[in-house]
Amino acid sequence: MEKRGLSLAEIQEVPKESLTLLVGPPGAGKSTFCHQVVVKSIAAGRLVIFVTSERSPTEVIELLSEKGLAEPVGLSFVDAFTKTTGLTTTQRSDTVHANCADLNSLSIAITKLQERTGQKDTLLVFDSLTSPYLFSGVEVVKFMRLFLSKFASEGNSVLALIDEGCGKEEDLVAMISIANGIIRMEIKEGSRIINVVKHPRVAPTRIEVTIELKRIELESRASGIGLTREASSYAIESEVETHVSYGPKLIPREILSAGERPLYQTRPLLWPRLIVPIMLTILGIVIYVVAEQFKLGLEVDFGQMLVESMLMILGWVGITILILGLLWILRKWMQWRYTIYAVTNRRILRQTGVIGN
Repeated sequence: MEKRGLSLAEIQEVPKESLTLLVGPPGAGKSTFCHQVVVKSIAAGRLVIFVTSERSPTEVIELLSEKGLAEPVGLSFVDAFTKTTGLTTTQRSDTVHANCADLNSLSIAITKLQERTGQKDTLLVFDSLTSPYLFSGVEVVKFMRLFLSKFASEGNSVLALIDEGCGKEEDLVAMISIANGIIRMEIKEGSRIINVVKHPRVAPTRIEVTIELKRIELESRASGIGLTREASSYAIESEVETHVSYGPKLIPREILSAGERPLYQTRPLLWPRLIVPIMLTILGIVIYVVAEQFKLGLEVDFGQMLVESMLMILGWVGITILILGLLWILRKWMQWRYTIYAVTNRRILRQTGVIGN
């Protein structure tokens, strides 16, 4: 089939029997792009299964409504966010719950929803694969190959999002090799770039959207940046930032993307990490004290001098164990101090190390 040039509307129409991977750093606009695809698909009468691992279905519907969704007819959810984060699940007739840490539960939930409709040509939107990848690593590549590709080949379409840099480069390369559509998104020098690397219907192309922070400025300039109406709309809807006041937080603000806010932050329990180091420290103290007490009770003669030398060595062993125990306690405390788990409105974070990653 001959491929044509740029058409944002065509890019947002995920072709039948295709698996499209949307790749980019956090904050690049992937979710906004995804929401617009869903709104267009529902308006065209297409069934949509939305797998959400970054926010609740209620939040997704609110965002879709802001993009122009009137009624969520034909829209159903796999909620892989609520159970994963330990929040209370709300029963909805259009929702099946799953867990990001269990890829099997995700495939079962998707299959159950499709069986309910009994129709093909369903659009499966996965926002996003980042959280499952953080739990399961390279197993997500197998999940794409064995389940998502199969789902697409049965007359359906799949649009899956993943954060670039969330894992090993070779795993991302493997995911890209599986997909037959690749769209990269990034922010560079004040512009949002949509780079169509591979697409069944559209020739490789690049869309550059100027970033403005105020809606009024965007609306006044949209008609003058040489984009189609759809591209202008994308620029306006994806670039308006919500400014949130942040109180004291464990996660540094600078690692959060625009519009991202922490919902829950915590550290692991400290005391289980310190049990063994504390016991080792106490053992060192006991050995040293016992050795010193025995030395005080010895009389000075040749035989006792030999015993005293052995007790002195034992005392130094106790001091060494004591120092090692204290260093171990310090190491465990440092690991605890710089390990943070957080759930934001977009992803699940784990920060470790003195500098953090």
